[in-house]
Amino acid sequence: MLVAKLPLPDECIDLVIGYLPEDRQALHGLVLASRKLFQRAAPVLYKSPFTLIDAHGVWNEHEKEKRYLILLALLLNSRIGRISGDCHCGSSLLDTQSRSTNSTTTSTSTYAPHQHMPYTVDYLRFYTHQFPINLWRPLTNLRSVPLTPLVVREITGKTGSELQTEIAHSLIEYHPRDIRVLGQPIARTPILLQSIKHLHNLVRLELSEIVFGCKVEPILEFIRVHDAMHNTLREIKIKSPEEGTHHYEPSHTHLVRIVQAMRNPQVVDARHWREAIMVLDQIPADCLKTLLLGLAEMPPNKIATSDFLAQCVFLENVRMPVRDSQLFRWAVAARRRTTMGPAGGGGGGGGGVGGSGPRHNIVPYYAAPFVGAPSMAYLGPLSPWVHSYTDWLTDEEHFGPALLKSVELCGEDLALIPALKDATDAFRDSLEQIKGISLTMGLSRVTVNIMNTLSWSWPMERLSVIDLEGEVALAFDLAVLQFCPRLTTLRLSLPPYLFSTSEDDRVLQELKARLPQILLARHLLDLELHGKWPLSDALLVEMGGTMPRLRRLYIGSCLGYSRDGVRMLLDGVDENGVGQGHGSSRLEWVVISRWMFSRHTSNDSRIRYEG
Repeated sequence: MLVAKLPLPDECIDLVIGYLPEDRQALHGLVLASRKLFQRAAPVLYKSPFTLIDAHGVWNEHEKEKRYLILLALLLNSRIGRISGDCHCGSSLLDTQSRSTNSTTTSTSTYAPHQHMPYTVDYLRFYTHQFPINLWRPLTNLRSVPLTPLVVREITGKTGSELQTEIAHSLIEYHPRDIRVLGQPIARTPILLQSIKHLHNLVRLELSEIVFGCKVEPILEFIRVHDAMHNTLREIKIKSPEEGTHHYEPSHTHLVRIVQAMRNPQVVDARHWREAIMVLDQIPADCLKTLLLGLAEMPPNKIATSDFLAQCVFLENVRMPVRDSQLFRWAVAARRRTTMGPAGGGGGGGGGVGGSGPRHNIVPYYAAPFVGAPSMAYLGPLSPWVHSYTDWLTDEEHFGPALLKSVELCGEDLALIPALKDATDAFRDSLEQIKGISLTMGLSRVTVNIMNTLSWSWPMERLSVIDLEGEVALAFDLAVLQFCPRLTTLRLSLPPYLFSTSEDDRVLQELKARLPQILLARHLLDLELHGKWPLSDALLVEMGGTMPRLRRLYIGSCLGYSRDGVRMLLDGVDENGVGQGHGSSRLEWVVISRWMFSRHTSNDSRIRYEG
């Protein structure tokens, strides 16, 4: 491993690890490489290890549950020898990490943390992001794995529900001052109340299993008391019960009460609260940075969504349904006023707002103030869905309207496409992700013939993800890819009814003429083409030659390509990888139609099949 061999300074290692918070395999490699890398990678790997297992795309449910069990036993067993005395009054993880690691890893030999041996590393101390997890099945088999005497005493004679409560209490109470994220069902609020005075650094609260008729007063008390004592809580997420269960949706007034109980809510994640859009105008907007709402319900006519978004001057990430085609028209007007102001028109620097705005826009997203030596090891993933906690350490100076980084909208095309186009115009200097989902109201030719085209003619220097589903993908102008130099993920999903009638032949011919423009995205890592896109073997070969960084390719339902085209694509990627000094292909897998290799099984492990 290159990082392990090079004599890199600590700051460089921290930056490398900061880009790998969701890469379980890479983090494991760093942990096993050397003592120095173990010291910096272990807190990131075990910060939220259950979510890394959940995110694995190859393991099935049985394999994930088995790893859940091994991981849970590791966390519970590793706390032996560190629970004597008052753990609440101990030093923080930032202070003790270096001492603990240096005393337990005395050589550069590899260390396998999941082997059954005396535990010398306090892995539970690293578990600071306790997102909601379903441990019902692993807990039923917990007695089947080697456990320490303390754990055996804790679980002996406990029923299933008692065991879940006991384990949840143990994970929280072990060292609550280091916990940043805490997720529990609302019924276990008493557990949170017991530890409230020790949760000094709690930033995010995730509530799950809020069923009809559930009392919210205990969680309101927890939020208010915690804000009064520590004033660190900034994020709230309300999760629905597990899929497949049937519960009545709670009243949307409960959501308002929970959010308004927070002193400074910066992140409101209500994707699983169906009626959240009904109370949009009652959500505090002063400090809001991330707003994630469900897409099932359209905003009522009485709520002016554009006026609400205009009030959110710190907003960075938004996910919501759209009914108004002028959702971001206010931002377009604000940008024009800023760039055409007397301070210098779109060009020179100047000291006014016109000059300050663009300078603020080009500051890198990851340029947040660091704290301590292992700074990046404690950052969350640099994505809009898991917030970066360093943003709260200082009050950043702000100029003008919000600088959105991620926009995800869902609605009818007559409103969706103009709103997305305005977003690319108004937030061209800051936008990193665009996601759009079309709501199809009919299957006529009027629906297929998109009057509006999602296109722009200005550079999008930060845009890295484009994800479009439905007719908005059909309306997307592939020529704009030339204005997206940092685009790494492109996902386009055609409507499922397309080409179901003979009158769609003209659309098919148009797509054949437009699709080669996808080669303009030369730096793609992930490319997904869902639906009946008219591919060809020649185009696949060109992809292999012009996209040397391509890691994952999904073309399962596409038309017009063959086995030979897939093989030539893989050969082209291999040749480019060697030619550019990579040594081997970067392509991890390509998903194709199952019928294509039904009679001729491929020996290439990178080829996977749809379905």
